[in-house]
Amino acid sequence: MRSVLLAVTTLAAFASSVFAQDVIEPKSKPSFGDRLKQMTPQERDAELNRIFNEFDKNRDGHITVDEAPHLPPEPGQAVNPAAEIEDAKFFISLYDTNEDRKVSLSEYRAKAAAMLLGLGDTDKAIREKMPQDRK
Repeated sequence: MRSVLLAVTTLAAFASSVFAQDVIEPKSKPSFGDRLKQMTPQERDAELNRIFNEFDKNRDGHITVDEAPHLPPEPGQAVNPAAEIEDAKFFISLYDTNEDRKVSLSEYRAKAAAMLLGLGDTDKAIREKMPQDRK
């Protein structure tokens, strides 16, 4: 369950960072999905590059387990380093197509665009990669 939340949270962070103005006038603007589909490929690439660079803290061109996002602990719960590492590994597994245990910009851009635009069966892919104890 935590893994599904991580995947959703990662995409939600993208959506909120791109379109924070939704909070100001949510009903007067097209939906996030509609705006994303209206972006040119260049605009989409620029936004995905910006987000990738937020994750790539050491600027080496890859997102590693140390840099990957993870969910905060539930209210009242202590930080669980093992769960944070599992979250980070799951995030990496979603995007790491060449299985080198890190995510390059091209891997991130390809998968993130597909997930955000609803291309392919991303829900099925997420469930298949999810650890058994977290489904």
